[in-house]
Amino acid sequence: MTDPRQDDLRTTYDEVTNGLEALADTEAKKQATRPGTEHHVRLARKAEALAERLRHSTAIETELAEELEADPGPLPA
Repeated sequence: MTDPRQDDLRTTYDEVTNGLEALADTEAKKQATRPGTEHHVRLARKAEALAERLRHSTAIETELAEELEADPGPLPA
């Protein structure tokens, strides 16, 4: 039986990975767009929202990892 915290950590890790990819893609599109245009502003706002969500996800990932490190749970039989 797996520790549900490990499943949560894997899910959060995937969320962080996806968030990084989305942020990188949005930043690349923003950099390719002329500054000051409406499209550039929308991409900048989207990048900011993605970065905030990523900060939240990494905080949760860190918390879960530290919890597992401090208390790895029962050893398999």
